[in-house]
Amino acid sequence: MVNSFLRPSDIKVLKHKHINEKTDKDIDGEPVKWLVLTHPATKTTAREVQTMPECVEIYKELVKFRKAEHARRIKEAKVIKDIEKRKKALDELKNSPYIDPDDYVFFPTYLNRTTMMSTWGRLFREVVAQSKLQERTGKNIQLYTLRHTSIMFRLIYSQVDTLVLAKNARTSQAVIEQFYGAHLTTAQARKQLHSFIEKKPMKIKVDNGFSG
Repeated sequence: MVNSFLRPSDIKVLKHKHINEKTDKDIDGEPVKWLVLTHPATKTTAREVQTMPECVEIYKELVKFRKAEHARRIKEAKVIKDIEKRKKALDELKNSPYIDPDDYVFFPTYLNRTTMMSTWGRLFREVVAQSKLQERTGKNIQLYTLRHTSIMFRLIYSQVDTLVLAKNARTSQAVIEQFYGAHLTTAQARKQLHSFIEKKPMKIKVDNGFSG
């Protein structure tokens, strides 16, 4: 969520078929990869979401985990004593991919996505409690905090236009100014205030010909 601008409700509907890896060059001409998300709208619009490049490796790790999990289930099925049950289990696993395009990306075994959200929220609260993040920061950290962080990072550490940021996060400039950017200080944005857009020197064409 911190690298993809997703809402918690987006996680609820996100499937593998909504994720596409893209490759291009960044503003310095260096190769860059990122993910494009095309999941259904859960609150406002269904615009494409361009993730940060870090999401590529995160997603690959998740896919790797699903593959290992599928292999583990096959291994467990092979030791089922009942012959018919063993054959049925192996047939189901071997005839299905470890990732189906229609599988949910997160907690795919929870077909009841409301139950999934409750489970996810409980696990997140446990992580926050064990990490003592609230005690150290003095802030009330919730799932939505991750989306807030993703937008704040762009406001603090980049020079992206708020209109572009709003469209990519499926929200509006007004909402960013009123809520997400409400805690942004001028000190945090100081580097942006002092920055200049680098411009390439103009090439001047010189005519060395002589006119008669």
